[in-house]
Amino acid sequence: MAKKRSGSNDVSAGHALFLAFITLIISFMLSLASEVSFRIVPVIVGIFLLLLVILTGILFDMIGMTSVTANERILHAKASQKVPGGKEAVELVKNSAKVASFCNDVIGDICGTLSGALGATIVLKILVNNPNINGVILGVAVTSMIASLTVGGKAYAKGLAVRKGTPIIFFIGKIINRLRRYVLFRF
Repeated sequence: MAKKRSGSNDVSAGHALFLAFITLIISFMLSLASEVSFRIVPVIVGIFLLLLVILTGILFDMIGMTSVTANERILHAKASQKVPGGKEAVELVKNSAKVASFCNDVIGDICGTLSGALGATIVLKILVNNPNINGVILGVAVTSMIASLTVGGKAYAKGLAVRKGTPIIFFIGKIINRLRRYVLFRF
C-alpha cells in the first residue's frame, strides 16, 4: 500500500492549464534561443548544448521521481531540527504530484522535444558542410543516439531516485533554500 502524503497533491484542471501555459512560454523561449544560437555556433558546440539539454531532462526526471519516492518522515525530522533545506524538501514531497508533473512533464518533455530539434539542426549543419555524407544514415544515427542517451539516462536516474530518493530530494531542498536566501525565490 502506498504511503499517504500529508500535503495537497491534487493536480487540478486549473493547474494543468497553468502548466500548459508555462510549457508554451518556456519551450518558445528555449527553442528560439537554441535556433538563433545554433546558426552561429560550430557543430561541436551544438553537440555540447544537445548533451546539456539531454542531461537537464534526465536530472529533472530524477527530481520528479524523488519527490514521489522520498521518505517524508526523515525530511520532517530535518525540518524540525532547522537543517537548511529540510523545510523545502518537505514542501517538495508534500506537493509530489505537482513537482513530478512540472519536472517530468514540463521540463522533461521540453528537453525531449528540444533535443530532437537540436539533433535535426546538427544533422542539417553537418550536411550543409559535408554534402557527400548520406543524410538518411546520419539522421537515423543522431536520432538513435539522442533516444538511447535519453532513455538510458532516465532509466538509470529513476533507479537512483528509487534507491536514494530521500538524500536526493534533501539535496534539492538545500539548493532551493540557498536560492530563496539569495534570489528571494518562492514557489
